[in-house]
Order: sequence, then structure tokens, then C-alpha cells
Amino acid sequence: MTETTSQSENTKDVIFKVILPSYYTQFFDKVKPENIPGEIDIFGPLSYNSRFERDGVFYSLSKCDRTEEAFIKNYGNIDCESVIRRVTIVVEKYDDKVSIKVFDYSKKRRFGGKYFKNFPGCSYLTYNKKTNDLYYGTTSKVKRTKTSTIKRNRFECVQSFYKMLHTTCESVKSNYYSQSDPICPDELIRSVLSAKTLSWNKFLTEIDSEFFKENFKLSEDEKFFKYYLVKRNIKYPDNFINFLSLNRISPRLLKKSGNKLIDGIMLRHNIMGKKFKRVLHSIDSPMSTYALDTFQKIFGDDMVKKLSDNQLKKLLESSFFGLNTDTYGLNFLLENGSKKEIDNFIKIVVNENIENKTIDGLTLADHLRFYKFLKEDMETDVEWKSNDLKSFREEHVEFSAEYSKFKNVLSVNRKYDEQFKQNVDKVFEYNGEKYYPVLLEENKDYILESVVQSNCVRTYVESPSFIISFRIGNPESDNRASLEYKLTKRNNRLKLNRVQSKIRFNQVLPDELETICQVFDNYLNTLMDDFKTPKLIKEKVYGNEEFSLYEENNSFIWEKRKTTDLPF
Repeated sequence: MTETTSQSENTKDVIFKVILPSYYTQFFDKVKPENIPGEIDIFGPLSYNSRFERDGVFYSLSKCDRTEEAFIKNYGNIDCESVIRRVTIVVEKYDDKVSIKVFDYSKKRRFGGKYFKNFPGCSYLTYNKKTNDLYYGTTSKVKRTKTSTIKRNRFECVQSFYKMLHTTCESVKSNYYSQSDPICPDELIRSVLSAKTLSWNKFLTEIDSEFFKENFKLSEDEKFFKYYLVKRNIKYPDNFINFLSLNRISPRLLKKSGNKLIDGIMLRHNIMGKKFKRVLHSIDSPMSTYALDTFQKIFGDDMVKKLSDNQLKKLLESSFFGLNTDTYGLNFLLENGSKKEIDNFIKIVVNENIENKTIDGLTLADHLRFYKFLKEDMETDVEWKSNDLKSFREEHVEFSAEYSKFKNVLSVNRKYDEQFKQNVDKVFEYNGEKYYPVLLEENKDYILESVVQSNCVRTYVESPSFIISFRIGNPESDNRASLEYKLTKRNNRLKLNRVQSKIRFNQVLPDELETICQVFDNYLNTLMDDFKTPKLIKEKVYGNEEFSLYEENNSFIWEKRKTTDLPF
């Protein structure tokens, strides 16, 4: 490892430079015929037990060496797999530009190979102090194909570069040192890790040391965004960081807007008026115009003007609207629905999807699909009557049931052992708090769980999994977790394994709730001694189908056991 500072190199002033090489050599031994197993993995050194073949002889990975001496000594030894990686971090200054560059070069020869393959790559940030522009770029080469990218004033790339710098130094450290085979003293490990801090601080110091020290509380991308605004004399609000990821505003628009960031954003995205300006000053999370643009395309500018400040704020803070102009059934409703139906639909979108976020876009899309199918394809007199959360949930179950009926399925229900269901549905207490588990049985239970949770539980109605809605505080609470369990068999004992746990919007459980669910898991498995497998009953227009759980490779699947045909 070498390090230099403040040297002149080809008219460039090298402020900082460090080279971090690492080596990795794998050795293999021939395997005696009696030790060769029936099936041999020849696809590479996956572990110390991997065996593979060359010219009819089988080899086994025996040891690894991370020293430079071993790499040089075995450079031409095709019975070894050799890798060298050289990371070079450079901070340099030339003309009015300051750059930090990370060159990541590796060369590898696989076991038995005659030639090394090269993998060069480079990432860099360059700040032009004359124009006050920041450039982010990457270059790489695979075989003879060279690819490169360059972006100007994309400040979100700063944080990506900074994280890459950190992970690169961490990976070099891991190459130098492992707990089982330490080859590198702690002093050198600290030196490797300090390369990130030293190089980054040198880069910031050369640009504007005082500014970056004063703004140390900001993240790296926020620092550069603020520096850009300050150096270009752009007037910005206190919540300026929420506009960091927006498309760059051209100097022409900034000049036209009096060099004001908010006014420039309004011109750039064609959102005018006092209400928009007021809302833009109030948003407290990253702004996105995607949801607003989609809403405008569907409902028009007049509907946007009718939104309250809070509704508009929620829309501007949403990166995903959930509907788009080609959502199946949307145009059918807008073109063929009554004024009352369209008004009800808009109320659901504005109040429940945008403002309260109680109904997600996928559920709305399902509702539109059901509506179009029942109204147009089946020519029923169905109406969109729901205009709030409660009525929407009830209507969604009705639409789904009618849709299934026309698809030749009246209902899909499970029949659990009564004693087992009672034990599962008992109030569960932990640390003085009450929880209300509900074992889902009927098709409508799955649909309602999906609507409340904004997830895809409704598609699990025919799955051999068990779904338990774990509700917090009261039996009807919307604050809940959807728990999926699979029935397995180990050593002739049945067990329920929790394979998925999600709160609303498919987010993972908070640590505290995960701990509670682990206790609940243990309780469930105390019920398995006298467990009787459930049945799935699919009620169709022309008869019923009954399925039972069938064991296959220590897990369970549905197997049709009985069919009841109805007479014509």
C-alpha cells in the first residue's frame, strides 16, 4: 500500500493518492479415487469441499493464501486460482477542477486456466469551481467493450459515490484480513479504512473547507446541493433538501423566476398559483411530480385546483400514484359512469388514496376491473356507490363475489377444526397488551385483509398456507400484521412455520412486534399435538369441490378428494 500527497503529475496537482492492493491465491490437491463422491461439482470452488476435474483428474480446494509472495510465486501455476485486486483512490486538482477518483482494477485466472481476465473500472466526482457544476461519472470495460456514463448536477449521485467509497475500502479490508487467517496487522487495517475519510476530506477541503465544516450535519448529497444553490445565488426555502432529486432547473428558467428555487420548480413543472407555492414551502419529504402528473392526466387541471392544501401536499410527496391513464376499467368508468359514480370514485381517490392512504392503487385497480367486467361484459346493473373507506370495503367484497360467480366460482372457504380455530382466535396477551389473532377462513376474509393491509393476501385463498390476521388493540383494528404459516412435518411431528410477516404496504414487522409474534409462534405449536388438517371447499355454479391437505416431502399441498355435481 502506498500513499502520496500534494505532488505534481502531468500538470495535475495530486492532493492525495493511495494504492490498496490485495491478493488471493487458492491451492488445490489431487483427490484419491476412493475419496471421489458419486456426484462431483465441477462448476467452481464453492467451498473447501468442492471438487472438480481437469484432464480426467479430480481436485479439491485445500487452502487459501492472501499474501503478495504467494501470488507472485504461483503467478504461472495453473493448478492455482489467482486473483489480484488493486484499488487506487486519487484526489487531484487541475485548472478550476477538483476530482476524487476510485480506480478498481482486478485480474483473475480461474483454476486450470492459462490466461488472466482483466476487470478495470472507475468512478469519479469532479467539481468545476469556475462554473459551479458537479459531475459524476463511471467507466468500465468488459472484453473490448468500454462503457461510460456522466451526469451533471445530479446530487443524489454524491451519496451513492460516498457509499461506494466506503464499501470499497471495507471490501479491501476483508481481503486483507479474516478471523481464521489474519495476515494483516491492525495498524494496516486502520490505514485501509482511513483512506475513505482522508480522501473525502481532502476533496471537500479543496472545494470549500469552511462551507463543508459549517454544514457537517447535512448528508453528503445535501451538502453539495446547498453549495450549488449558494454559489449560484439561488434563493432557497428551509425545506430545500426535499427538492434535491428533481430534474435540474435550467439557468434560463431560474433567471425567469428571479433566481428563486420554488418559482423555478413551478415553471419547470408547469404548476402555477399561490396554492402551489404555499404547499411547496410546506412539504417535509422528498418531492416527486410523477403522482401529480398522472393525476392531472386522469382528472384534468380543474380537479387539481379543487384539492385542499393537505391533499396536494400528499400528492407531491408521493412517488407512486397507483393508477395511470391505461389502468383497465378507468376510462370505461370516466366515459360511461354516471356523474354520481364518477364523483364517488374521485372522493375515494382523493380522500382515501391520496390523503389518508387507506386504499392503495392496486386495490383501486381491482375495483375498476370488477366494475368494468360486471357492467360491460356481464351487462349487470352494478353501480359504484362507495364514497368512503367503510362503504368501499363492503362494496369491494360484493364486487369480488359477483366477479367470482361469473367466473364459475361462488366461494372458496376453509373448514378448520373448531377447537383449533377457537384456540387460535383467543385473545393473546403479552406484557399487559392484548392482541386479537384471527384465522382467515372465508374468501371475503382474505379480500378484506388485502384491502386493509394493501397487500396481496387475497391471492392466497387457495394456497395451502394458513393466514392469521394479528390485530393490535381490538378485534376490528386496522393496526395489524398479516402472518403466513406453512404446515410441515419433522420427525413425525407437525409444526407451523411462519414464512412471511408483513404490516401495511408489505413492510416488515417492527422489532418489538416481531418479538411478540415469535412468542405467538411458540404458542401456536403447542396446539399441534391434536391438530386435524383443514379442508378447502370450492363452491362452484355446477357443483362443489373439496380438497384435503396431502403430505409431500414433509410439506403439504391440496389434493382433490371429493366432487359433488349438481343436477341440471
